[in-house]
Amino acid sequence: MKTNFAIGLTGGICTGKSAVEKYLSKYFKVIDVDKTVHHLYQTNKSLIESIGLNFGSRVVCKNTIDRKLLGQIVFKDSDKLKILVDLVHPEVTKFLLKEISACRQKKYICIFSIPLLFENSWQKSLDQTLLITCDEKTQLERIKLRDNKTEEEAKQVISYQMPQFKKLEKADYFIENNSSLNDLFKKVEKTLQKMKLSVE
Repeated sequence: MKTNFAIGLTGGICTGKSAVEKYLSKYFKVIDVDKTVHHLYQTNKSLIESIGLNFGSRVVCKNTIDRKLLGQIVFKDSDKLKILVDLVHPEVTKFLLKEISACRQKKYICIFSIPLLFENSWQKSLDQTLLITCDEKTQLERIKLRDNKTEEEAKQVISYQMPQFKKLEKADYFIENNSSLNDLFKKVEKTLQKMKLSVE
């Protein structure tokens, strides 16, 4: 029987992915792709230089990327966002493939928390995927509360992401998170059993 070591975790904004990631980190090694990108913005000299050339020297501060300023530049400009993705994606891919290979060779379970997992077809490189979902009403309320956004702004944020039903078609397992954290973590425990992932 195939042993699954490289596990992908994903979910849309305010679905509870971060809470599940934190919970799983008690049992397994977790690699958060967002944190990986932040690390690259601080340490990868060639990437920092390329971003500076494409977005202006003002986004480079003390040899690191000013993430807030860069985010403001690309947030509402799809062309600039594509340029940034094209610069960052190869570096992230190189890092993730190395980590996926390592956990298989050394036989330990690793959770790869990847916001755009299905958008970038990472499921093809992983052993299993777990999607965290919630209904749209709950998602809207959470975005409005957390980010202080209006209903329309929250809907716009959701519209930028792959529709949840498409992610469900691609995921191996999913957890619906419409209730409390306690309820969510109980579902996580049950799902880990289904995935045959031991937490002992």
